[in-house]
Amino acid sequence: MFPQLRGCGANWIELGEYADLRQATTAGIASEHPFCREFLLPIAADAQRALVLFPADDLLDKHLRSEIPWITRAAVREILNLIDEHMAHEHSTDA
Repeated sequence: MFPQLRGCGANWIELGEYADLRQATTAGIASEHPFCREFLLPIAADAQRALVLFPADDLLDKHLRSEIPWITRAAVREILNLIDEHMAHEHSTDA
């Protein structure tokens, strides 16, 4: 249902390579730079869609936890914030 969130989780978060979600997400974002628009836009769209469709943690848990074990509203918000921060810092002058 949320292929981009599942993918970033499988590639960044669930491998246990990083100490926490912030480090994993930051490393994932850095690994795709400078192709951030193409890479991050679908993840941000999936993340925002999950927050809108499931406006409480218990709903995320009920509907998505079996496929995305790390998912919470706080985790999804952190991913969105890290994407926003990266885009503002690294791409604010891009045309």
